[in-house]
Order: sequence, then C-alpha cells, then structure tokens
Amino acid sequence: LNEDSLLEEGMRLYISRNIYEHFKLSWVEFMELPRDVAQSMIRIAGEYNDLKRQSMGQLEKDLANLNKA
Repeated sequence: LNEDSLLEEGMRLYISRNIYEHFKLSWVEFMELPRDVAQSMIRIAGEYNDLKRQSMGQLEKDLANLNKA
C-alpha cells in the first residue's frame, strides 16, 4: 500500500468507527497518535458500534412484537 491509500483508509475508519463521537478527537489529533493507540481505538470503537447495532436490532424486533400484540 502506498502512503495515500493508508491515509485514505485512516479517513474511512475514522468516519465509519465514529472516532470523534467515542473519543472526542479531531482527525488531526487522531492521526498524531501512535499507530498502536489509534488501532486500539479503532478496534474498541468497532466493537462498541457492533454491540450498539445488535442492541438496536433487538429493540426493533421487540417493538415489532409489541405492535403485533
């Protein structure tokens, strides 16, 4: 991978993992972090996002079941 594609991948992960929402870091602050710290934040935010998505899915199912009753 070239440097531009790594930068682009970092941007995509910053946005898709909602790094600002979770850690209140700007893009520049995030990019200034040591690589291992940034990778940990990306992983943790991804795990949180997955749990949130699962919870929302369950909530939607529960609401749908309530509406059927």
